[in-house]
Amino acid sequence: MHRFVLKGDIQQLILLDEDDATIAREVLISWENGDLVARPKAKAQLKNFRFIEKPARLTLLLIFLSCVGGALASFGVDFIHLFTFWDPAHRIYFALSGVDPWIDISSGEYWRIVTPVFLHFGPVHLIFNILWFWYLGAQVELHQSRGWLLFITLLIAMTSNVVQAYFSAGAIFGGLSGVVYGLFSYVWLTGRLDKNSKVRLPDVLFAIITVLMLLSPLGIFDIILNAEIADAAHISGFITGAFLALAVYLFHRIRN
Repeated sequence: MHRFVLKGDIQQLILLDEDDATIAREVLISWENGDLVARPKAKAQLKNFRFIEKPARLTLLLIFLSCVGGALASFGVDFIHLFTFWDPAHRIYFALSGVDPWIDISSGEYWRIVTPVFLHFGPVHLIFNILWFWYLGAQVELHQSRGWLLFITLLIAMTSNVVQAYFSAGAIFGGLSGVVYGLFSYVWLTGRLDKNSKVRLPDVLFAIITVLMLLSPLGIFDIILNAEIADAAHISGFITGAFLALAVYLFHRIRN
């Protein structure tokens, strides 16, 4: 036990055991001679700083693809028709002929089930999604695994896109927000169910996001943003994320 006391411009070291004086003197001499070397950070400390020092690569890749999708969308449908749920060129044809609008996907173009999440229509849409995906996705990638983040991203993307397609009646839609809302519920519920989990979301923030999501179908944000919000994708993604968190928790409980 020891403590430092400041008297004027002098620091005094008070030792509980006089036998420690020799050790303290040796340490002081080593410090004055410049022989002391800073100890490396503990593994736990390094892990806390990993989010800043070593960004999550998959998270950054998906953000980059979203930025590319946003850039392509700004040039119009001719640049995104291969990545929408339905090829926009077929929409009028569907309406006039009554042909199944899922024909593009059923003919083997399965990537259309996922790729709409990378399309963003405007800077506000893009910035909102990539900031939240960075915050939430990086937690999953760094504290769980990169493969798991890829799996849940694809699953939430497919679920939210299919549900949104069902309610959108052939309209073009896109954005990472369905996945983001899925990660909101997944990260929050994972932290609530597992007190030792490093994947967490503050309760207050989760409550705010949930309330906003439930208010959105009333059309409030459609008016404010002058755009149609993909509420079906948000809600279905949210439910999927919660289901995944609960399924993982129950799996570990049964296994242990």
